[in-house]
Amino acid sequence: MRFHNHGEWLAGVLLALSIILVMPLNGMAEGKEETSSHPWRPPFGLDRVGQLSSNHPASTILEADAEARPDEIINPVDLGTILVPNDWLLLGPGQKGTIEVAAISHDRDILNASVIAWFESKPNSKSYIPISMKKNELARTQCPLPGIEGISKEDFLTVAIMNGEEEELWRKEIRVLFV
Repeated sequence: MRFHNHGEWLAGVLLALSIILVMPLNGMAEGKEETSSHPWRPPFGLDRVGQLSSNHPASTILEADAEARPDEIINPVDLGTILVPNDWLLLGPGQKGTIEVAAISHDRDILNASVIAWFESKPNSKSYIPISMKKNELARTQCPLPGIEGISKEDFLTVAIMNGEEEELWRKEIRVLFV
């Protein structure tokens, strides 16, 4: 396209710029949000790295974690099995284990709570141990594994914290492999 004078050229440039600038605003008016798939964009509800987005609660009422360990650590190769992931529990013949639980209540004192553990294949065989949590203080306890007789080769160990009214406050499942 040839322009005969500078006025036509300038009008063409202004028309092109106005179209380019109005297009993104037009999409926003229709309710379309542009999402970036850039690998550095923070995922998981974060607005910026290290900051929670505004739709998440400022603090969690109860934070807890549990880790199950055998009483005696034996190399999986010596048991004739595979290397299991770090968060699994591997038990050989006759082995017993314990569960270490750490919890902190940010909301209130929970003085009459219990840690309860059971295997998915034997939900009626449970281990109980009391745990008292004072507000914003870390509480730790160790709970023995429930009876392992009759457990399937692969199972899940469920660990829960219950308050005095038998309401579940927290739960974690740990994969277990028996050899």
